[in-house]
Amino acid sequence: PIVSIMSTPSEAVNGTIAYLTICFIGIPFITAYNIISSILRGMGDSKSPMYFIAVACVMNIILDYIFMGALHLGPAGAALGTTLSQTVSVAAALIFLMKKEHGLSLHRADFKPQSPIMGRILKIGVPIAMQDGLIQVAFILITIIANQRGLTDAAAVGIVEKIISFLFLIPSSMLSTVSALGAQNIGANQPERAKQTLRYAIYLAAGFGIVISILVQFVAEPVVSLFTSDNDAILAGGQYLRGYIWDCFFAGIHFSFSGYFCAC
Repeated sequence: PIVSIMSTPSEAVNGTIAYLTICFIGIPFITAYNIISSILRGMGDSKSPMYFIAVACVMNIILDYIFMGALHLGPAGAALGTTLSQTVSVAAALIFLMKKEHGLSLHRADFKPQSPIMGRILKIGVPIAMQDGLIQVAFILITIIANQRGLTDAAAVGIVEKIISFLFLIPSSMLSTVSALGAQNIGANQPERAKQTLRYAIYLAAGFGIVISILVQFVAEPVVSLFTSDNDAILAGGQYLRGYIWDCFFAGIHFSFSGYFCAC
C-alpha cells in the first residue's frame, strides 16, 4: 500500500517493497544510535559518534559490494547492508558508553520506564518530531509527483535527494552543535554565549550555502552523472539540482535557529 500511494513506477515496485521492508526492520537500530549519540554530544563528546558512523559507512560500502555485486540481491541487498552496518554501529556505541569513563553507568533497572523522565523527553521530543515530520511529508509529496511523471523524473529526483542529503550534513551539524552547546551554556546561566554560538553557526552555515550553491551552478550535470549514465535523467537532475541547491543557504540559517530553540 505504501508503494502504491507513492506512485512508484512499475519497473521499481518489487525492489522498492523489498528495500522498504528490510529498512523498516532497521528502525530500532537507527533510534538506538541517535539516542546514544545525543547522550555523548550532550556531554561534549561529538567525536565518538563520528567514529561509530564512520565504521558503519565503511561496512555499508563493503556489504553493498557483497550483497549487490557478488550475490546480486539488488535493492534488498542495499537495504540489508545498511541495516547490518547500523546494527554494528549501535553495538559499538553501546559498548563504548558502558566501558568508557563518562561518569555514566548502565544497569538493567535503567530500562524500566519512569513517567516523569519520559514526560520531559516527550515534551521536547514531540515538537521536534512534528517539525521533521512535516518536512518529510513535503518531500513525500514531491516524490509522488515525480513518480507520476515517469521513471526519468523519478530517478532524477531520487539522485538529487541523495546529493542534497550529503550536502545538508553541514546545516544538520549546525543544528546539533547549536542545540548541544546552547543547552550547556543556558544550563550554566550563560545565555549570551548561547547566542554567540547561534551567531557563528549561522555565519558558517550561510557561508557554506552560498559557496556550494554558486559552485553547483557550474557542475550540476557532472555531479548527477556520477550516479547514472541516462542522459535524460542527467539533464532533468541537473535542472532540479541547480534550483534545489539554494536551500542549503536557507536551511543552514533555519537549522541553526531550530537548534537554538531546542537548546532553550
